[in-house]
Amino acid sequence: MDTLRLFVDICRLRSLSAAAQRHGITQSAASQRMAQMEKQLGFALLDRSVRPVGLTAAGRAYLVGAQEALAALDGAEAQAKAIANEQRSGAARAGSFQVRGEVRISAIYSAGMDLLAGLTHAFEKAHPGVAISMDYQKPDAVHRAVLEGRADFGIVSYPERSAGLRILPLREERMGLVSPPQPASTAHALAMGAAGGVRAADLTGVAMLGFDLTLPIGRRIERHLKQHGCEAPVFEHRFDNIDSVKSAIFATGLPAILPLRTVARETAQGALRAVPLIPELVRPVAVITPKDGSLLSPAAKAVLEELLKEAPPDGTLKSAA
Repeated sequence: MDTLRLFVDICRLRSLSAAAQRHGITQSAASQRMAQMEKQLGFALLDRSVRPVGLTAAGRAYLVGAQEALAALDGAEAQAKAIANEQRSGAARAGSFQVRGEVRISAIYSAGMDLLAGLTHAFEKAHPGVAISMDYQKPDAVHRAVLEGRADFGIVSYPERSAGLRILPLREERMGLVSPPQPASTAHALAMGAAGGVRAADLTGVAMLGFDLTLPIGRRIERHLKQHGCEAPVFEHRFDNIDSVKSAIFATGLPAILPLRTVARETAQGALRAVPLIPELVRPVAVITPKDGSLLSPAAKAVLEELLKEAPPDGTLKSAA
């Protein structure tokens, strides 16, 4: 699992040396671990011919599964720790009321990861009787999980209204055009050089990466561009998640429209460049719960209340302030 985490960190940081430093090993050791992992798999994950280091097509596919596997493992570990803590401190809590039980959360990866990672750890520490399990899925699967009672609540972007669901807004994330520092074409360079942001009309003829039209974010981006002067957006490749789009930006050099929050680290490091869209386009992120509030357990209600406090609608996480 250590090598799997190393691989994910290399992808996130776009650097073998930075990932090695984070894991407390040398760059040479990190390179050797990745080479051994690729040998065992039988195919290359990293494209070492580009700088910063990129991903092969197989590597992009493997990254999605690796992230999901690590998220599931972290969730299981947190649940086991909560149970162990409850057993150790049960006597001390005798006679006093404590929130307890399992809370099942389903979320899209790009919105759920940063919202839940710190929250779940802090909440379980404060409430040892609560075990929080997380399942990262596509938006339609999150909706189904909540409607069918397999999740206490869900976190999605572009929430769909349903007779059986209640929608609680979390935040709105501003969207922008994201690309490598060096534009892939003259048209791309002109668009990125627009003062104060890039207008939809400036993207006419610019080859881009996009999202599957089966996803709300894919449909919303295309509609926004067409409504504001980009008559025929050119999407060379489409993907079903933000991490795959980010990896493809490095691999192809093509730009993409993404929530600016999701590339804040890469832009701060200079690995990516981003400019906001004009007119503004935002990605709404919300919690969806059963419409019948009585279906939520006391533990689920407590976790939800904490989540709503930590993620105000302006998009600024209190824990990150």
